[in-house]
Amino acid sequence: MIPHIPTQPQTGLNKRLWPLSLALVLAAAGYADAANYRYYRFTPTQLGSGTAVQFSEFEFYTGSSTPTPTKVSYPTGTTVTSSYTAGDGGTADGNGVKSEGPSKLIDGTTATKWYNGGLNGVISSVTFDVGAADPTKTLNVDGYRFATANDSAGRNPVSWKLEGSTDNATWVGLDIKNGYTYTTATQFLTYTSIFALPAALPPNFTAFSPGRAILKNGESSTLSYSVENTTSLSITPTTGVDTNPPVVPSGSLTINPATSPVLNQDTAYVLTASSTQTTTKATQNFTLRTVAGGPSSYEFIRFTPTKSGGAIQIADLLFYNGDEAVTATSANYDGVTTPDVDPQGPNMLIDNIPGTKWYSATLRPVVIDLGATKTFDNYSFTTGADTATYPGRNPQRWIMEGSTTAAGPWTLIDNVTAFDYNLPAANGAFVSVPLPGASLTPIVTQFSALRDSFLPDSPTSILYGAAGSPRVTLQTGAGAEAELPQDINTVDIAPTAKTVYTFRAYAADNNPTKTVVKTLTMDAKATAIPATINYTDFSQSSDVDFSLLGNSTFVNDSIAIPLPGDVTRLRVVPDFGSVTGAAWFKNKVTVGNGFDTTFYAQPTTFSRGYGAEGVAFVIQNTTEGVAQLPIANTEKGPINNAFTVELSAWDNGAVAPALRNEAAVRVLKGTAGTITPLKTVDLYTFPAITPFLSASGIPSLTGNYSAAPYKVRVTFASGKLNVYFNDVQVITDFATTLGDAVDTDGKAWVGFTARGGGNTENADITSWTLTSNTTAPTTDLKITASMFDFTASTLHLTFASNSGTSYKVTHSATLNGTDWIQAGSTVTATAASTDITVPFIKGAKDFFRVEVATAP
Repeated sequence: MIPHIPTQPQTGLNKRLWPLSLALVLAAAGYADAANYRYYRFTPTQLGSGTAVQFSEFEFYTGSSTPTPTKVSYPTGTTVTSSYTAGDGGTADGNGVKSEGPSKLIDGTTATKWYNGGLNGVISSVTFDVGAADPTKTLNVDGYRFATANDSAGRNPVSWKLEGSTDNATWVGLDIKNGYTYTTATQFLTYTSIFALPAALPPNFTAFSPGRAILKNGESSTLSYSVENTTSLSITPTTGVDTNPPVVPSGSLTINPATSPVLNQDTAYVLTASSTQTTTKATQNFTLRTVAGGPSSYEFIRFTPTKSGGAIQIADLLFYNGDEAVTATSANYDGVTTPDVDPQGPNMLIDNIPGTKWYSATLRPVVIDLGATKTFDNYSFTTGADTATYPGRNPQRWIMEGSTTAAGPWTLIDNVTAFDYNLPAANGAFVSVPLPGASLTPIVTQFSALRDSFLPDSPTSILYGAAGSPRVTLQTGAGAEAELPQDINTVDIAPTAKTVYTFRAYAADNNPTKTVVKTLTMDAKATAIPATINYTDFSQSSDVDFSLLGNSTFVNDSIAIPLPGDVTRLRVVPDFGSVTGAAWFKNKVTVGNGFDTTFYAQPTTFSRGYGAEGVAFVIQNTTEGVAQLPIANTEKGPINNAFTVELSAWDNGAVAPALRNEAAVRVLKGTAGTITPLKTVDLYTFPAITPFLSASGIPSLTGNYSAAPYKVRVTFASGKLNVYFNDVQVITDFATTLGDAVDTDGKAWVGFTARGGGNTENADITSWTLTSNTTAPTTDLKITASMFDFTASTLHLTFASNSGTSYKVTHSATLNGTDWIQAGSTVTATAASTDITVPFIKGAKDFFRVEVATAP
């Protein structure tokens, strides 16, 4: 949960009836519609996430439909109160902050804000009283706007209502907004557009429950709803809908989507509310799935949530064979034994006590042990006892797998990832889900290539995989489908022109609606991937050079983050919650005999002195290669065949949450499905290094958007690892091996991984160079080390040399070019190793090489 970072119940809506003369005057003046009240009440009905609400300013306007609307000044003595907080920011509800009371909404500055944490899951409203000092005062307005606050975009209202009153008792509806989209996902300290009051209120759903979303063929589901400002309702499609037409203002519908001959399907329904007073409509979208059903028999069941509104919680997850309960003996995180004393641990899932719950800040797989192989054909969720307060913690999508051993292999038995299952936002609600049986929808677990652009004489392989599918095929272009083996996950390809490859995973019942189809376009290009890694920034890079996975991207964010200037950066993950990313250089590089790499890392977050989780430099030789997808704790690198140097901003192992901010370098190894820490260094123990301080005064690696990048250098030679942070050596001659992170030729994939959890940060790399030491230094001409000085714009090279031989450095814009130009001066070697410094141009992609100028 994002912590609060400070800065310096409703009545129904009624249609407004206006005197004809007033309506004509307002129309002549250009108003969309107008209101004139002493009291105005603004009620957020939905936030980006959670129930904590905040914004910094609220303004009223006249002439809102004209090009230059006029802001209306609040009369002297105007007060603003919260529905939970009396006066200016008292803490009667236990959720407000006294220095951030509702009066901050009219103090004329976005540097302050109103914040309220909500009470019992209900979002607080604010009431503006313009006649507090003079009861005759009113405010004549036809529009309004508000400004967001300094942090946590999840607290921004996305749906709301505005009402007016003459007596603070009877309220008249003025406007309703649903699903407002901000211009940017992290819009802070920014005004919305001016919202003109509508001539008639739009339809609005005040309550909606779609009922059970997954049914066995022949079963029905009953949805319920309540609407306002609505004259008619309709539903599409009408497949399986009972004969009772939708009615207003509230009612229910019974739906059986699996009507013969169409069975085993996902049916997307839309319930639409309309009004004769306005063209604006309100809709509710929901999906019902029907399945054939069928039993499964396993001892171990792995439940993996893949989507929720943030954190996740479930009171009980229980299994049944028909109506008979199937008991379980234990529940643990996958690969981890969880103490039974954990009051919100996985073991609470199987205690059959609705008052307890499993809670996790991240979406983690849970393995449930039934104690022996048992048969079951359905399972149930019970929502937590505080779900009404935290409805966003319900699981929305998930997969379920079975196995005869706790370590797998795992067999897919349910796949609820095609749509959001809207569990009830109510405390202790019980929902039963049947297993799909033969109508299980497969999952494509992998379909990607080692590179998507390559030379015609350089074939590559497609990696593929599917779960829950007895048959997979690959179609090349418009050709016939070719059957692929289930137990082989690579297929070699060598297209000579742009070619579309289509992968299909079929369901057991061959239902075409359940077939999962993925396509991949491959192209052969004349430009090879660079043989060396040398990026002063990433303006010249592309997906030809890099495989970007998850949330990784290239971006120029110099307006928001001014340092190091107008550059394109590799953003491994953005400053959002629950995101992962990986970026791999597409050519394997030789690192087994040693390497020297320097990169500039810039972890930043908006307006906070801490972030999470971290960013890591990774060497890996996984089966997936550059298609190694982000996984749990991915900032620490893959869990197999990996060697990682992590810059950690968050100590996941800490006991006290207040002490989890950190500034550390961790050396880790991923082997046999486990990430093992080899060495940890706290950066704040080095006097020459000054990490940022969090709000609590704890050293943090993450700075705000004005922070400069960190220079990080990692070297490995003769079994010794050295790490430098801002030119301070923090790890010296640490004895280690790269192990199975490199292949038998000493080559590996290299790149970066990162993750954002409950707390977030941009994990950026602004430049990167890497030089390989293919063998120990000899008198053969070979570059053994390189270092860029981005301040002086110089490149320092160390190379093996012969005494008396003169050497020069040349550079070219292309690796295979013929226009190599000398950089710097010629030097004559006096020993077996020589150093030379040459200039380079920032922002330009360039290749450097050492040549013999004259022999002795």
